[in-house]
Amino acid sequence: MDFFQNIKKILNYAGATKEEYESIIPEIYEHNRKRMKVFLSVTIFFLLAMVVITYLEPGLGFPYYIYLIPVIIVLVIFFVIRFFTQDRPLLLIILIYSFVSLLFLMAIYIGAIANKTQTAGTFLAFLLAIPMLFVVRPWKNICMIVFFDALFIFTVIQVKSPEVIPIDVINALIFGGIGIIVSTFMLMVTVENFVIKEKMTSLAERDQLTKLRNRTSYEHCISAYPEYCEKSLACIYADANGLHELNEKGGHQAGDRMLQLIGGALQDLFGEAYTYRIGGDEFVAFAVDIEEADLREKLNSFLTKVEEAHYYVSVGYGIQQAGEIQMTELIKAAEKEMYRKKSEFYQRNENDRRKGRI
Repeated sequence: MDFFQNIKKILNYAGATKEEYESIIPEIYEHNRKRMKVFLSVTIFFLLAMVVITYLEPGLGFPYYIYLIPVIIVLVIFFVIRFFTQDRPLLLIILIYSFVSLLFLMAIYIGAIANKTQTAGTFLAFLLAIPMLFVVRPWKNICMIVFFDALFIFTVIQVKSPEVIPIDVINALIFGGIGIIVSTFMLMVTVENFVIKEKMTSLAERDQLTKLRNRTSYEHCISAYPEYCEKSLACIYADANGLHELNEKGGHQAGDRMLQLIGGALQDLFGEAYTYRIGGDEFVAFAVDIEEADLREKLNSFLTKVEEAHYYVSVGYGIQQAGEIQMTELIKAAEKEMYRKKSEFYQRNENDRRKGRI
């Protein structure tokens, strides 16, 4: 049973777990998109060279339009990749398979139809190389290899001289098998590297106690938030009250539970991409295009949830309109309001604080 589970794991997720694979999908998307740009550029260059060569040397036996048509198709794919795939993963996948199919069809034409009396070499080379160009689920890669290998064998049987058919068929089967094994192994290595990178990034940019983004991530990301706004940007600054006293009374585990609850409640309201733990008991969150009344309602909900757990937190916020956002001033305004609330809290509870009851 474990054997079949491992096979399923390899075919679906290249040896990673489902959760690990899903966590690296954005990385895979960007990796494939960058590779498409490079391979399309290289393909256009070589196809144009072949157009010129076959046009000037008609005796080669290849009409120049055999290369000119793919040039036009690849140029269209390149244009779409360049301008329309930034946030369209499905479109990117369609273009990748279109490009790969074009390469395989050209290889079949050159290796079988245009060379009816010679054994194929071009298709076999493509059979090994093309499956390793992009990162896709291994079962999809295997299906692609099997389909085009079968199409090549069918074409060879239909058009080639009888004396070369057995050699081409045997070579296609052997190299198809090699292509499946090698490309699957390379996909597993690539996915493993992506997973390791994702884990290292998570360790570097995540607070391990609350699982929120940490100060490193915060300083890296804050400058981009104004670009997300159409109306406004709000900054929420929160500070846990009584953490020191709670640690002394109930131990650090009690303080940890407090921080986890506060961080989790804040993230539930403002989202994983917008919530940070930037210090021992300090949290920052951002809200894009939110009305101030809605922001206040969310903060009241947050405070209620925290207080129901018998914890206390001081919260301040700042809000600026799109086009006028100054991140430093926005954050300072929220922090200043938070410190004012924190001062009021401790003034109200000074006696309890001295007794360690906060």
